[in-house]
Formats: sequence, structure tokens, C-alpha cells
Amino acid sequence: MPKKASYAQQEDQLRASAEQAETATQQARTYNQHLRQEIATLEQNRQRLRTQVMDANARNQLALSNKQTTTLLIRQTNTELTNIRQEIANQQNTIRTATAETPANQQPSPSVQRVSASLTDLQAQARDLEQAQAQLQAIDQRRAY
Repeated sequence: MPKKASYAQQEDQLRASAEQAETATQQARTYNQHLRQEIATLEQNRQRLRTQVMDANARNQLALSNKQTTTLLIRQTNTELTNIRQEIANQQNTIRTATAETPANQQPSPSVQRVSASLTDLQAQARDLEQAQAQLQAIDQRRAY
């Protein structure tokens, strides 16, 4: 394959990889926003359970609902984190492969830079997910109201 065609093919693959990372980042960002709302609701419910006077049945229903929601969110967040970490590893491999073929004195191509920027965004979303996961686990441990 001629060098020019090989380069064009690599650029196409890099663009596709960047698009995949951007899609994964947007999905993680959306999930993080949803998760923050769910955590806020769980915290509000926990506060209600601690401070409000309610009958035993209502209290038990709310506690059970919080427990189920927390358990579900922990499971979903673990799955999401696994997927994000896999995507990060894939993007790191893509960058590693692309830059291995680039001479040391040459700037990475715009496509490599785009993949790299997407990877940085994806890593930030992974950190947010990890923080949310820690919050959920803390809620789970404190759920003995």
C-alpha cells in the first residue's frame, strides 16, 4: 500500500476513534449528570428519614426505596466505569500505535490530537464516576437510618 494511502487510512481510523471516544464521553457525562441528581435525591430522602416524623410504614417504604435505588445505582455505576475504563485503554492504545509511527521531531497529526483531547475528557468523566461511586458506597453504608 502506498505511503499516502496508508496515512489516509490511519487518519480515517483516528477520526473514527476520536468520534467513538467523544460519544463515550458524552454518554458518561449524561450518566454523571443523572447520577448526581439521583445522589442528591437519596441524600434528601436520608435527611427526611432522620429529621421528619413519619409513620413507621412510610419510613420503611422510603428506606426500602432508597436501599433499592442505591443498590441499582452502584451496580450501574460499576458497569459504566468498567466500560469507560475499557474505552480509555482502547484510546490509549490507539494513540500509542499512531505516535509510534510518528518521528520524534514531528507534531502529532490533528487526528491524534483530537483522540488525545477526547481521551482527556473521557478520563475526567471516569474520575467523576469514581467520585459518585464513592458517594453511593458511603450512602449505602449509612443507610441504617
